[in-house]
Amino acid sequence: MLTNHFAQTLGIDCDDSEMMYPIVTVTHCQNPSLFYCRFESDKKRFLQLAGLIQQQIEDFPNSMPGLKNDLKESVSLLCFSIIQKQWCRGRLIAIKFDPKSKTTCAKVFLIDFGSVEFVLWKSSSVRNSNDEIDNFNGGKGFCFPCSLYNVKPIDEQNQSNSDWTSYANYLFKKKTDQNCFSLKVMKNQNNIIVCDLLAHNFPINQFCLSNFLVKSYVALYIN
Repeated sequence: MLTNHFAQTLGIDCDDSEMMYPIVTVTHCQNPSLFYCRFESDKKRFLQLAGLIQQQIEDFPNSMPGLKNDLKESVSLLCFSIIQKQWCRGRLIAIKFDPKSKTTCAKVFLIDFGSVEFVLWKSSSVRNSNDEIDNFNGGKGFCFPCSLYNVKPIDEQNQSNSDWTSYANYLFKKKTDQNCFSLKVMKNQNNIIVCDLLAHNFPINQFCLSNFLVKSYVALYIN
């Protein structure tokens, strides 16, 4: 169960009707131990944000953050995501100039998806944001970090492994791509929601993602 206090502690907004098993989509997956989810109830507001971003892009086609020595990390900007195929809110992580190609590349965190991308520092990839966009949703991103409960990775020989295999990551991404799930929260661990993802359109516990990975021989139960 996701309590109001728990949701507020993590800076997550969801209404009372969602408190038992809120419906979510996975916005980005690094591996089953770190992925990002978004509440389906936030879909309308996220689309409103996307409209504001698109308006900013159209109104200021050549507006870019200046390449200054004091350009600080975590500065807000808009960047075009190749993965998401849309303009997104970003936080600057680092910026690097390649003297060979004479190009500048920025490493950015997409706060509404949870992914990190590299973009070329040019107007087709990076634009200035504005206060309305930066402060939308209280300045918080429309996603939150999660970790799958009570499973650990195994390798091809069914031995416990410290890293998830590429096949395990592939299965997780394939199963969660464009699907909705019921979020079963187990605990808050360092502001990461430890949870399981249950099939939204089936009876609760008929399908859960942790069990799917175990039955696919890419994970073991911890307990």
